[in-house]
Amino acid sequence: MFYKETDNDGLGKKLPSGWKDAKLGKLVEDMFYGITAKAVPKETGLRMLRTTDITNYEINWKTLPFCEITDSRNDVKRYLLRKNDLIVARAGTTGVSVLVDRDSSDTIFGSYLIKLALKPELNPKFAHYFFQSNLYWEHIERNKAGSTLKNIKLPILNSLPMALPSMKEQLEIAKVLSTVDDAIQKSNEIVAKSERLRKGLMQDLLAKGIGHRKFKRCELGQIPEEWSTVELDKVVHFQNGRFFPSEDYSADGIKLLRPGNLHPDGFLSWNAQNTQYLPLEYASKASEWIVRGREIVMNLTAQSLEDEFLGRVCLTEDDEYCLLNQRLARITSHNIDVAFLFLILRSQLFRKYVDRLPGGTKIKHIYTRDLGRFVLPLPSLDEQKRIDAIIFDIAKAKSEEEQTLAVLATVKSGLMQLLLTGKVRVKVN
Repeated sequence: MFYKETDNDGLGKKLPSGWKDAKLGKLVEDMFYGITAKAVPKETGLRMLRTTDITNYEINWKTLPFCEITDSRNDVKRYLLRKNDLIVARAGTTGVSVLVDRDSSDTIFGSYLIKLALKPELNPKFAHYFFQSNLYWEHIERNKAGSTLKNIKLPILNSLPMALPSMKEQLEIAKVLSTVDDAIQKSNEIVAKSERLRKGLMQDLLAKGIGHRKFKRCELGQIPEEWSTVELDKVVHFQNGRFFPSEDYSADGIKLLRPGNLHPDGFLSWNAQNTQYLPLEYASKASEWIVRGREIVMNLTAQSLEDEFLGRVCLTEDDEYCLLNQRLARITSHNIDVAFLFLILRSQLFRKYVDRLPGGTKIKHIYTRDLGRFVLPLPSLDEQKRIDAIIFDIAKAKSEEEQTLAVLATVKSGLMQLLLTGKVRVKVN
């Protein structure tokens, strides 16, 4: 492959043959800030795109609010979204962009956004992917303005260095990356569908069970005739965590389970940022608080009022081994399947019970004596396990698809790095 020298900062020393180095400012017809407007509940006939309506480089058209223009400028048409406009957040989610995929006669973009109308020599799809690349983000991070509110201004975008292939090669590069995006979208749809199915089935199975035709009324509403109800403290044992002073923390040893390790999806999350250790001698000094194997742990204290972190539960892995910190409780089950109990404690039935519990004026806390009075439905042990199997099979399928998503994201990132720099060239007919 033949290369030519370039002095364009950020592109490296050389460019592929046939490519040219340019600044973004030379590749746009127009670039300007959005109009000042406020979201209103009444229908005004005019909607507004905000930074919060852009997720994963796409517009969530369903969340766009109605708005009223508060700016003195009268030319609203200038701020309407047009197909192939590139919109960039200048504050908030600074640097995040989206390529508009449709013309709109009733949607403007707000003042925290910047509009780029591209010249014909820059393909919109190619630009869309360039604005997701490391080349783009490195430039943005180097040039963000402001000490507290990091934002970007027009000169920062104007000075963005771009390596520009021919229009035909831009189209081919965009086509390759679009293929990966299509696969990511399909995978995302499968994950979302699996989650909806899991939630729907869990609600149905925990109320109606499997194959029942006769039901009875109880304090929980209607449940299968063969089921009973029981208070939680009749089928579990609670153990509160222990306080471990931070000065005893060590570089390695035995992991300390703290509220931040409880992932919303119901498993323990250990990474460099949220993992603390205590010396191995604590395995004997505090053996009573060691969490071993498949157990349920729950957070007892909210981060703030109306916080769903309160009452969050996780089911530990078979090989788990860690120390239980304060503000957490271990829930050991007896006469009930641990996985079924985990599902109950993640259900809306339990969530509503927690939300009704009295709390403090500053930080809400739940006590195990109150948890013990929670009434739950109780199928036979065999049916409990069959319900587990159905729900966990769906959760497993979702997890596998999420792993596929992670692989696709890595593939896309690698391809962008190669294709947008010309390190790997696409065939152009």
